[in-house]
Amino acid sequence: MQFIFLLSCVWVARAALPSLDIGGGVMMPQVGLGTCCGKYDAKAWIAAGGRHLDTADDYGSQGNLGKIVRASGIPRSEFFITSKLEPDNYTVDMSDVMQQQVLEPLNMDYVDLILLHQAGREKTTKWKPACYDDSQAGKNGSWHQCRLDGWTGLKKLKAAGKAKAIGVSNFGAKELEQLHAAFGEYPQVNQVEYHPYYHEDSADALKIGSTVAYCKAHGIRVTAYAPNAAYPRGRMEEDPAIKALAKEVGKTPAEVALRWDLQSLGLDNGIIVPRSRTASHMKMNLALFDWSLTDAQFATISKLKQGKIYHTTCEPFC
Repeated sequence: MQFIFLLSCVWVARAALPSLDIGGGVMMPQVGLGTCCGKYDAKAWIAAGGRHLDTADDYGSQGNLGKIVRASGIPRSEFFITSKLEPDNYTVDMSDVMQQQVLEPLNMDYVDLILLHQAGREKTTKWKPACYDDSQAGKNGSWHQCRLDGWTGLKKLKAAGKAKAIGVSNFGAKELEQLHAAFGEYPQVNQVEYHPYYHEDSADALKIGSTVAYCKAHGIRVTAYAPNAAYPRGRMEEDPAIKALAKEVGKTPAEVALRWDLQSLGLDNGIIVPRSRTASHMKMNLALFDWSLTDAQFATISKLKQGKIYHTTCEPFC
């Protein structure tokens, strides 16, 4: 595949899909395929031209993805694979966990990006790792030391060539600042739930608006999961405002929501990983950079009622 470089951080491939430099020359396609919970078709995604696949230790999709990537006949180097490790495993040395729970299922020597999947577990979690410190609740957070240990572990994985880039998921501005205070650096990526129904601080304790603003201010790329709020199925696609605007611009409601995500996060900073089983939808997702919402259209979507879908933050307990 031949690439045309634009500026210093965005390239456009044959399918006109831009990628962002997330640090050290690691190029991350701005649209990927989410593979959680069986609601995806990686074969169709690859056939459509998609090369970015987002998975995790607890998704149950890594083994399948590894087989599909190998069967495609496309060189591993042309793919961008993201995976994640769980808080239960955050230690200063996660080499064994990485090998057994990520690389072996994928049957790969490395991933392009590895993330700490959560900032911690909710307060109701019965099992606690050795790094857990309840005395820090209300201060740095009872999972504070676990996050620091986990970040040390990720740095070692990167140094060993097991991951090209490292980052986090479901971290708020507080946890991001803690990492910077301890290590003098920021994650290369923060993956969070983000969509027209969830982009303001009022939605829940994570304060997603402030978190995204913090990421933008400090050069942390933001990946949006559930970018069209498609849970329960079709929820956002049935929103009257979304449907009316989709008709106005000649696009589907899902396309309108996803384009809003990219413009809201910034075309120079945002990445989305929608799930899909439909080839036609995948082709639409890969063509989101061929059109845009006007300022007025964008503002209309930004006014939608807020509400987080997934319970994937440990705030305010961690």
